[in-house]
Amino acid sequence: MHDLTVIIPHYNDHANLEKLVHSILSQVTSFAVHIIVCDDGSKHVPFFNHPNILVISNQKNRGTGFTRNKLMSLIKTKYALAIDSDCFFEKPNILQNLWDIREHADIIYPTVELHNGSRIHPRNSYEVQYIRMSTCFLFNNDKMKDLNIVFRNIFIFFYEDEDFFIECQKAGLSARYYPTIKVKHGRDIVGHGERRFGHFEWYSLYLGLLLIYALHGKKYFHTREFVTLDEIDEFITYRRYNEGRLSGLVRALLMFMVLFPKVFLFGRKNKNH
Repeated sequence: MHDLTVIIPHYNDHANLEKLVHSILSQVTSFAVHIIVCDDGSKHVPFFNHPNILVISNQKNRGTGFTRNKLMSLIKTKYALAIDSDCFFEKPNILQNLWDIREHADIIYPTVELHNGSRIHPRNSYEVQYIRMSTCFLFNNDKMKDLNIVFRNIFIFFYEDEDFFIECQKAGLSARYYPTIKVKHGRDIVGHGERRFGHFEWYSLYLGLLLIYALHGKKYFHTREFVTLDEIDEFITYRRYNEGRLSGLVRALLMFMVLFPKVFLFGRKNKNH
């Protein structure tokens, strides 16, 4: 089937999404383009009156990993392009350029840059050789399905894309970067350097887990679809996230003592009443 499916996760970013969809429909291609948008629990679900655009939605916010998996399950073409809703194509031949090199690798990724030409991805020499961000990439959907590679839902806020591409590499899928093909990022800000999972992040994670445990007990961890005790253990003990682990735990325990002081009385009751 000589068609391309473009999948777009979206959350409360309607203006940028409209810009992206318009830039896709303005592309000059020798093949048909189908667009699937998955809204992840936004206040207002986007609507497009176009026969080649399908909009689906999650009943509540489920995170990027869950949303991307839902989108990938709906792809019926051999090749697909995943792109974030805050990106767009500035020139009308980007999709055709990506399509022409689709057989060069299982995963093709272009340059992602701001209006001023500052490059967002790849950020360094490592990312030139290995894709780590899911901002925009063309992929062989048939191979991805055969290998059953999906995004793990534990990474609700970040790192779901890096983990996904590690699994792709472990499965033997090839990836190739094409610097001359450029995609624009709609925002005017860009992060600097490597993301770090540091003191504040650990503090937030531990405090969140302790609060959930105090309010809901073990039941929460066994009923939530995207969190299990095994996944939490894997996430906490993962070596890359060493910075701030002990500091975060101590700070979270101190805050937990303030919020729930009775928990640290070991269940003692006042016998005078």
